[in-house]
Amino acid sequence: MKLSFCLLIALFIFPYKALGGIDFKYGGSLRSFPGVGGAIEANLGYSQPLWGSQGHPFSGLIRPSINATHTLVVNDYDAALTFYPVSFLGLYAGHKELYSRYDSFSAHDCESTRCEGNMKKDYLGVKIAFAFKSFLATHSYTEFRNRYNDPSGEGLPVVEYEWVSEVNARDENSIRKNYFTGLKLNNKDIVGFAFDFREFEYSKEYYKFSALIYQLKMSNVNVVMGVGSQESRVSGAGTVFILRLTHVLKPSLNLF
Repeated sequence: MKLSFCLLIALFIFPYKALGGIDFKYGGSLRSFPGVGGAIEANLGYSQPLWGSQGHPFSGLIRPSINATHTLVVNDYDAALTFYPVSFLGLYAGHKELYSRYDSFSAHDCESTRCEGNMKKDYLGVKIAFAFKSFLATHSYTEFRNRYNDPSGEGLPVVEYEWVSEVNARDENSIRKNYFTGLKLNNKDIVGFAFDFREFEYSKEYYKFSALIYQLKMSNVNVVMGVGSQESRVSGAGTVFILRLTHVLKPSLNLF
């Protein structure tokens, strides 16, 4: 799904409802493995109620959104449309593009792999949430169709920056599975375990992440801290520390 297509859908929907609203947040993140790295990120969306009252578990919502992530060397743009037939179930589709103009990544040999170039990814997914008293759990499943350009024409393996992997130069398919289980403290802070798995179909590459997470909410600022393990064939396994700060200027109506 192209960015322009998402925006056309948004423009078609908005005039017919008066209860929706723009949401916006931005922030930054750091991680310690396989090397110290960071990124800044911004997310703009429009939350449009479809049926039911706000806060009711069986209310419906649709949300087009645009997300941009930047490091010093890689730029990432993601346009998505998420449909919530009920508040605890989301179906989404999107188009993502990544651009790299860098050839000195510490985790990759950029002589034998392609570190520079563009990636385009179309994806479909589903996410679901469950909550009972202070307990909560979420899960998402996403399938990607990945296309890589080859400016040099050498057919080298392609560096997947986010997942510290090196995949086939041909088009790839990949699957991502996300899990989180935790407890809500003081009706706002959250402590729990996060799990993130990625598998590539043709190159048989993989990425694994698991961590103990603590989320601290201070007014409209969320701070996420975590410690755990990260592993891929390229990087091997290692201990990873993560830190993420998000400033929510205008909150979204969706629950997760």
